[in-house]
Amino acid sequence: RVDEALVAYDAAISADRYAARAHYGRGRLLYRAGRSGEAAECYDAAIEMDPRLADAHAGRGEIAHAAGSLDKALASYDTAIEMDPRLADAHAGRGEIAHAAGSLDKALASYDTAIEMDPRLADAHAGRGDVLYARGRTEEALDSYGRALRIDPSHRDALAGRDRALARAAGRGGGDSASGRAGPPTSICDCAIPGQMRRPAGSPPQGAQKHPANRGKKGRGAAAACRRRAARYGSSLRNSLWLLLQAFLIS
Repeated sequence: RVDEALVAYDAAISADRYAARAHYGRGRLLYRAGRSGEAAECYDAAIEMDPRLADAHAGRGEIAHAAGSLDKALASYDTAIEMDPRLADAHAGRGEIAHAAGSLDKALASYDTAIEMDPRLADAHAGRGDVLYARGRTEEALDSYGRALRIDPSHRDALAGRDRALARAAGRGGGDSASGRAGPPTSICDCAIPGQMRRPAGSPPQGAQKHPANRGKKGRGAAAACRRRAARYGSSLRNSLWLLLQAFLIS
């Protein structure tokens, strides 16, 4: 398919060698195929023909960013945003560079802007999750990772970030040190079946949990919590089904 698309772009460029958009599209395709050097040549050609083509500047920034030339990448992102303030990819790129530099406030602001411009940009949601995780806001980080994974279930950064945040939440008993609120569940469920998984802090002994007298309002409340958590955090089918099974057995 890549070769077929390249042929189509080549035909468009042959018909109009000054078609900046065709050069940009060809560069984007080559970059995704791992051919960064050729992609950069296409972006440069597009910019030469249309210096105000924001996408090409952002593409140039993406290549420089991947190569570790952060100053050059930031300059390209800034130029892209100057040409098109609504270009979400450029804002997300700025957010990643700011995070790497330790400027968490700037990074969060850039990711928020990127999401405002394009709510379906998975990279921005995942990056926002990384910043929130770095600030100790684990529950909010999980929410951002979940949003990224609903858009792109195979997003590697979001998957890794979610697992990291879940491990932190499980390690401290579900609490969120930054907010003081109860943290999100692990990939299974905090309100687990007695004897199979850890009990929440302050819950009665296992024998008491098994007794029918203890399966009234508290049991229904735990089941409802599981259902809510399934809806909110079930970013994979297996997790969602397991959470709902917990709700059924508790109720």
